[in-house]
Amino acid sequence: VCRALASVLFPQTAVEAIDSRIAWVGFPGTARFSMLTSDAFDVLFYGSTVTIGRDVQFNFTFTPTIIYDGVTILVNDASPYHTIADLNVPGVTYCVVFPSTAIASGLAYLPHATPVIITGTLSDLPTLVANGTCQAGLNTMLGLAAVKLSTQRFVLPLLDRSPMGYNVLQDDKEWASLVRWVINGLIIAEINNVTQANYGSLNASNLSLEAQNILGYANGVAGSFVSGFPSPIPANFVARAVSTVGNYGELYARHLESIVSRAGSDNALYTDGGLLYAEPFLPATASNASRLVQTFGQTYSAVRAAGVLKCGVEGSDPIFGVISSSTNASGVSIDLCKAIAAAVFPEASATSIGSYVSLIPVTAATRFDLLVNGSVDVLTSVTVESLGRDVTVQSTYTRPYFYDGQSFLVLANSSVTTIAELDQEQYSFCAGASTTVFQTARAYLKNAKAIPTTDNAQSTEMVAAGTCTAATTTRASLSRSDEFRVLPGVIDREPLGIFTRGLDSQWSDLVKWVFDGLVIAEINGLNQANVLSYSGSADEARTLTGNYIVANGLPVPSNFIARAVSVVGNYGEIYARNVESAIPRYNTLNALYSAPWTDVRGQIFADYLAWNSGSTTPVPGGRIGAVVSRGYLKCGTKQTVPGFGLMANGTVVGFDADVCRALASVLFPTTPVVAIDSNIEWVGFAASSRFSLLASDAFDVLFYGSTVTIGRDVQFNFTFAPTVVHDGTAILVNNGSALNTIADVNVAGLKYCVVAASTAVAAAAANLPLATAVIITGTLSDLPALVANGTCEAAVESQIGLAAVKLSTQRFVLPLLDRSPLAYTVRDDDKQWASLVRWVVN
Repeated sequence: VCRALASVLFPQTAVEAIDSRIAWVGFPGTARFSMLTSDAFDVLFYGSTVTIGRDVQFNFTFTPTIIYDGVTILVNDASPYHTIADLNVPGVTYCVVFPSTAIASGLAYLPHATPVIITGTLSDLPTLVANGTCQAGLNTMLGLAAVKLSTQRFVLPLLDRSPMGYNVLQDDKEWASLVRWVINGLIIAEINNVTQANYGSLNASNLSLEAQNILGYANGVAGSFVSGFPSPIPANFVARAVSTVGNYGELYARHLESIVSRAGSDNALYTDGGLLYAEPFLPATASNASRLVQTFGQTYSAVRAAGVLKCGVEGSDPIFGVISSSTNASGVSIDLCKAIAAAVFPEASATSIGSYVSLIPVTAATRFDLLVNGSVDVLTSVTVESLGRDVTVQSTYTRPYFYDGQSFLVLANSSVTTIAELDQEQYSFCAGASTTVFQTARAYLKNAKAIPTTDNAQSTEMVAAGTCTAATTTRASLSRSDEFRVLPGVIDREPLGIFTRGLDSQWSDLVKWVFDGLVIAEINGLNQANVLSYSGSADEARTLTGNYIVANGLPVPSNFIARAVSVVGNYGEIYARNVESAIPRYNTLNALYSAPWTDVRGQIFADYLAWNSGSTTPVPGGRIGAVVSRGYLKCGTKQTVPGFGLMANGTVVGFDADVCRALASVLFPTTPVVAIDSNIEWVGFAASSRFSLLASDAFDVLFYGSTVTIGRDVQFNFTFAPTVVHDGTAILVNNGSALNTIADVNVAGLKYCVVAASTAVAAAAANLPLATAVIITGTLSDLPALVANGTCEAAVESQIGLAAVKLSTQRFVLPLLDRSPLAYTVRDDDKQWASLVRWVVN
């Protein structure tokens, strides 16, 4: 495969001389990733298993899967071990190579056996098993199959999936794309029967379009295919690669067939029952070509150009999505898709929106592949966010649109009455393969048999047929048929969210704010019937309907949220239409955060819809390595705000400071807890300059709770961490003041003080339009004194901030003027760094 890539990069070099263009760099297995990072080689042509740990720890990108493998157990033929259970007993030893993903697999599946960690290679394992050093050896099946002795065998099934990919650094998308499409091209060549022997003699007019494309043809003209790659990459670069080494099938036959037969395996083509697949090989447009170096804005442009939004949705779930025909579909995932489409296509109406969406039913096994390869533009299907997905999948997650939990369904006449009863060997459960619910159930019910299925519908059918004792998925997706009974309780949290591709922050922001807008509409009493005719003065409502300011930063009309609400209604209307009859909303997590409650408070919340100006400049990624190498974490914290950040005795104390310490302790795990401040540089700032300082690399994280607004989220090149404190803008007055209501403050001639560069400026202007604002350039700590000395009759700022500094002779005028979800911020040029900060906070 390395030769294939070299032949593409050096098309003038004769095939038989291509090795003259290659420097072969060997490496020990333990050093391969560090050598890649240090630029010892351009591509790591060694099939490494894709894992969360590797994806988090290193700044590299995995290529498409080149080999599907799995960890297996090697034993001697005469061994009494025939099942995994036979080996999972005290006293049994198994040898495993360090470092290897087989270590984790062994610990998970053989917890009672004893691992013997060796620092050699997998080639050493057969000898160690044969001479009795260990009773078994663990490694990938393909690796062991190549070196095992004739007197040895495997204990099946495989312990895990090990999709093998090559690696390139993630600092150059164009390079990563070239490597990816050389690999894909070898697969596509096999799909289209283009071989090393026939590539030069095929008649283009008799070939499929894709075959013509990989041979470099466009419209019947040789050499005119536009790949989007720069010179000297030839139009027929795939044909060039095939001429050098053959297609994927030829490579496998030449090198691997004698080790593990391909027929019937995962490594067969997808058309032959395997998993080997490649995205369509179609020509680049100007838009597609630019995506190689800049993806910002490309999804929106592509959707507009296509005239249709492709949504990955549920297709057979009564609550989340049922598609009867192209014009008859309903469900939460369908409505969310239509809402996003209405924002993208403002010409659409409630009656015509169906022609602007392509509803593509997805399964747990296909949804992320379809999202990442562009087959769908957004996933609104029943999909749960997790740490693994956040870090390993090139996708971005909105906030939850439905809070659920995992539960179980059994036959109505089943003797099983609780989830705990299922944890016995005579019982089994069915769940969609490759889902978090499958993994969670397997961990929770260690003794029950786990049976993977294609989707929830199949799981339910298998319960009805008696194949499984129970089916498990999110509680809302379990069947309500009288034939079944849902067991009480849940075993985890299952927040369902919308996913977009992670390389286009503009698209992700748009989708996020469409959903938030549906919630904001409900908060503000805007619905499908009245949203387009709203003419009131409420701040958020005016912004939502486009009557306040033209949105800047998103390529859609200023009333894009109103358009969405006019098509599908607000969040409450969507819930009432699709979910209420099955799961009443009152007193559940899916109620508005502000709704009345008794036992359970609603968690449906939205960031504040306000615009502000400004811009930042992105900086290079790779921050985890940079911080660790530097030896200290630069924390931007306030140093004069009691409770959050206050300089005392040379260090900073407070809530924000302690979260900084939490992150530092993760980055420098060998530093004693009591000495963690030695790995921190405290960087103070003025509130008005905090975002420009973040952009200029003055600190690694802005540990200062900034209000999450659509303006900041869209226009600045930074990412918000999860909300750390829920706050709101309040009015501060003296105890002896006659001001007791907001209306008392909102009178002509009354002056209120407010700090410049604060969201309180907009909140006050919207709620106190008759009063006069006195803008100060100091900090919120100055406000109490200005009120006390009569400079202003009131002050407007965040309640938590004012509460920390207000005088004992002062009070608040309630209710709060707005919502102020406060979050820390990092630059959005390094997803790995943002993910680490996010999950430390979580």
